[in-house]
Amino acid sequence: GIFVLIFLNSIRQIHLAKPIELLQGSSVGEKEPKAKWFIALLGFICLGTGYYIAVTTTNPIAALMLFFVAVILVIIGTYLVFTAGSIVLLKAMRKNKNYYYKTKNFISISGMIYRMKQNAVGLANICVLSTMVLVMLSSTFSLWFGMNDIVDNYYPREFQFTPSEYSDKDIKNLKAWINNTLDDFDQKPTDTIEYTTLNFACIGKGDTFIVDKANSTYSNMVNDISTLSFVTLDDYNKIYHSNVKLNDDEVLICSSREKYTSPQLKVFNYTFKVK
Repeated sequence: GIFVLIFLNSIRQIHLAKPIELLQGSSVGEKEPKAKWFIALLGFICLGTGYYIAVTTTNPIAALMLFFVAVILVIIGTYLVFTAGSIVLLKAMRKNKNYYYKTKNFISISGMIYRMKQNAVGLANICVLSTMVLVMLSSTFSLWFGMNDIVDNYYPREFQFTPSEYSDKDIKNLKAWINNTLDDFDQKPTDTIEYTTLNFACIGKGDTFIVDKANSTYSNMVNDISTLSFVTLDDYNKIYHSNVKLNDDEVLICSSREKYTSPQLKVFNYTFKVK
């Protein structure tokens, strides 16, 4: 399909060209490229928007959706900046007579205007490919050297057991099965922790967390999706070997992302003070 498009474009160019222009083409000098301000501005906007999305997106779910958008914007912006932005910059430098009419600047700027017209796409290709290589290498090394830390953070114990239902009978049966399995291998449990958690997904809006599956308006708020996990104060003190005390309307908060700065938390029609 690409070769067909190139062939059709070549036919179009030959059809529009005049025979006299073709015969005199070798003697005609190269035209100076025009300064395309709109394309240059569009390139800077695309480049800035792409990097802004990459830097400001912290939600993992939103990052998966916006990653390719940011990549495409950066690639488009890079090509536009090299092809149009470089010409605009060089011509702006040429208009500055105090800077342009100097021995070391006069020839270099004049030559760069024509060289950028010929080599802008090639330089943009090198820039994009180099960036991709650096991103792949840095991501690979980060995952490779940080894998042990990731595993230790998510799974601080060798084994983790979760009952299918949180009834007393299911928990009792699970404990019995664990003890029987350890006895079969002549092993004793060490460094064990037992606690109960309440986990659910919700929509975070400031200090308010909304849990309403029936409301379809919340399905599009991907950037605001959060996961809350609750543990009792007794379990918290047991896990961290602490002696924290809370009132009935107080909670402790630990955030895996940015620091939670609000003085209160609203969820399930309750308002808790953050200690």
